[in-house]
Amino acid sequence: MSALREKLLAIVASYATGDTAGLADAKSLRELPVDSVGMLGVLDEIEDEFGIKIGEGLQPETTIDDFEALVAGLIAARDA
Repeated sequence: MSALREKLLAIVASYATGDTAGLADAKSLRELPVDSVGMLGVLDEIEDEFGIKIGEGLQPETTIDDFEALVAGLIAARDA
């Protein structure tokens, strides 16, 4: 697991409303143990933590791999 994914999952865990034991096994945003209000907090914290703006367009079906790639791309663009 990448360091970025570990950090993202740690942020998600801090907003979790359910059991976080299988957090690393989630395949999509829908499978994360976070309600819709918690997900807003997750996204805000990720934006603050990494100095990025995620914007719109995320769907519950967005895979964790795609989400990690999106965040990595935004970080790379910020650093360019």
